[in-house]
Amino acid sequence: MDPFLYKLVPDLTAVMGDAYPEIRERQAHCVQVIKAEEEGFGRTLDKGIELFEEIAVKLQQQGQNIISGSDVFKLYDTFGFPLDLTELMARERDLTVDLEGFNREMEQQRERARSAGRFTRDDAEVHWQSMNSGDDQKCSFVGYDTLKVKSAVLGWGEAPDHYRLITAQTPFYAEMGGQVGDTGFVEFGGKRYRVTGTHRDGSRIVHSIERPANEQMPMPAPQECLLSVDPKRRLAIASHHTATHLLHAALRTVLGGHVNQAGSLVAPDRLRFDFTHFEKVSTEQLRAIEQLVNEQISAAKAVETSETSYDEAVAQGATALFGEKYGDQVRAVRVPDFSHELCGGTHVRNTSQIQYFRILSESSIATGVRRIEAVAGQAAIKVAELERTALAKTAALLKADAEHVPDRVEALLADLAKAARDAKSAAQARAGAQAAELLENVQQINGVNLLVARMDGLSADLLREAVDRFKSSYSPGIVLLGGLVEDKPFFVAGVTKDMTAKVQAGAIVKEAAAITGGGGGGRPDMAQAGGKDAAKLDEALTRGKNLITGKLN
Repeated sequence: MDPFLYKLVPDLTAVMGDAYPEIRERQAHCVQVIKAEEEGFGRTLDKGIELFEEIAVKLQQQGQNIISGSDVFKLYDTFGFPLDLTELMARERDLTVDLEGFNREMEQQRERARSAGRFTRDDAEVHWQSMNSGDDQKCSFVGYDTLKVKSAVLGWGEAPDHYRLITAQTPFYAEMGGQVGDTGFVEFGGKRYRVTGTHRDGSRIVHSIERPANEQMPMPAPQECLLSVDPKRRLAIASHHTATHLLHAALRTVLGGHVNQAGSLVAPDRLRFDFTHFEKVSTEQLRAIEQLVNEQISAAKAVETSETSYDEAVAQGATALFGEKYGDQVRAVRVPDFSHELCGGTHVRNTSQIQYFRILSESSIATGVRRIEAVAGQAAIKVAELERTALAKTAALLKADAEHVPDRVEALLADLAKAARDAKSAAQARAGAQAAELLENVQQINGVNLLVARMDGLSADLLREAVDRFKSSYSPGIVLLGGLVEDKPFFVAGVTKDMTAKVQAGAIVKEAAAITGGGGGGRPDMAQAGGKDAAKLDEALTRGKNLITGKLN
């Protein structure tokens, strides 16, 4: 069915445009989104139908007739097939569905959803001891300006495999807003310990400290400790965070102002950016986006940060993320003439520090939400090196210059496709020759043409083609063909339309396949089935023939 709902947008705008002026302002965008959604849903249904057909054919070839609960659930969860639709399509193929298995899959899905909604952190398992005289353990973050600082210890916690440390101030950025927490080292009592992560707990910034193996760490006294952030890792994270801002701005430039951030991950080795968009981003658009980001990197622009009121920052053009909560005072990060966002994360001081940016993939993660995964800095350079090495190896294998590798691969693929076509043509020719010989053995029973024969060495498709060829040449007619497909018995039956009231193809293949320990079914005029015992193939064909002749006499 062709999309049609999007055609109602102009009428909706005429009726509701005064009350909701945004609809009128973005009418064209609404039309694009709704049409894309309809087309996407239609494609999903088509893929679901293809999957169902694959499942049905496979079951019949294996001599089975129950669609597993996991397959039914996949059709429901991935392709939007209601259970009753799958049951209806199954009945048309003489199949049933595993309802109990489907219900188990549904319950497991519900449990996964419930588990995903429960966010827990093991702070509850930590035995805390306050080190300061009061109860205030608020920690100040000073990591924008320094990566090393001495600070008083405010809190200490102990758990089976780690310790937790709270200080009055810290250069460690706590995991927040999609950016991972800093790692590094803390020194006190003459010893140095690894900080494996940093997170927030209310106003407290909590450092996770690796517990040394076979060592009881001494309780730190309320004294100063030295906190040091891993500088290389921080720079890698900052490079990816600033690159994320540049990517966001480039997406809005290339795709349009409707693009908004819908989630992100900023790590030392990669970035992930989710954004609102109604269709796949083309290869040409991705190249343009990547080029825009790299142009900003090459321009070596100073990255400006400022702290001001929320209203003033927005008035100056800063982008605020939808759904994000901001205080009265906010921090804005600006790349002149390109990007301006509210952000509390860590960034490079100059875009040149990012070095290089590469998009790795673009995909859909939900309706109207796309995802780009990318790398920046040394991670991007490493990807380029790996690709160069792979290209060099491929060129050597193909005995071609690197620039000629695509042409050489295209030529090889063309040769393979031709070989596959030739093989298929040869198989079809053999099938045609076999069918021509078999047609000489067509019997007539009470004016009805009947052919029951064994045809080995053909695929399931070619057996079906042979049945279609018989039906187009003989009417009224009934045909049952059997052969070994991948060493398993396979049967196809065909009945011309004028005979289906008396003989049904599904009944024929079901009777024959049962002899080989299998089963199957299909339409009254065309059906197929699979079996297990290859030694009983001839016996099965005889049983099928007896069933047909009994109905014709």
